Amino acid sequence: TRRLVQVVQAQDVESIHVEREDELPLARLRNAARIGLTAGASTPKERIDRVQAALAGMGRDNASHAR
Repeated sequence: TRRLVQVVQAQDVESIHVEREDELPLARLRNAARIGLTAGASTPKERIDRVQAALAGMGRDNASHAR
């Protein structure tokens, strides 16, 4: 997962690494034009689902999810 953040940052795209939904900086993310969600292969699906739900709860129903 940390490697995924490095790859994104190398493309000059802002990225945030979180482990849990309560780590999301929701106030900061509200101003984003687009939010993508990615996770490492070992990240439990339940954890990904909780982060995605938190994003959807702030009006981001179309949050992308790649695994």
